[in-house]
Amino acid sequence: MIAITCALVTAAVLCMLFASTRSIGVLCVTVLCFIYPIPVTLILIGIGLIYYKGRII
Repeated sequence: MIAITCALVTAAVLCMLFASTRSIGVLCVTVLCFIYPIPVTLILIGIGLIYYKGRII
């Protein structure tokens, strides 16, 4: 299970960097949310808050 998680996280991060593969990155994050709903959701909310605070200041 660790190997699948590492592969999905790596694929999500790398695919989010390029516009042409961004949909694959979103798909990887979606699969991670289905596998680990609470931790991934909390991490995404945390990243969103950090990004939101950084954009305001």
